[in-house]
Amino acid sequence: MMSKLKLNPNATFKLVVNIPVIGGEPEPVELECKTRGIKEMQALYDRLPNETALSILSDVAVGWNLAEAFTPQNFALLLDNYPKAAMVIFNAYDAEIYNEREKN
Repeated sequence: MMSKLKLNPNATFKLVVNIPVIGGEPEPVELECKTRGIKEMQALYDRLPNETALSILSDVAVGWNLAEAFTPQNFALLLDNYPKAAMVIFNAYDAEIYNEREKN
């Protein structure tokens, strides 16, 4: 039986992250994210000390399931209004790329 593994994975994947809400329960948001290999991830890590969370994450996420359109301005608004969102998104993305997601 031949494996279904592809040498070139899909360009994007869906990632559900639980965005912490101040004074409330975390809300799940489904992001569409870019797939990266090891070299591309290393290049992303190399940018971390010199760029903003918005700059980095704008190169990670390409869409979402919110009612508002996924635009640079709306993404910036999400990160500004939910202070822990950037960390949660990046950590979930990193874990998914390296297949380290939590098993429930």
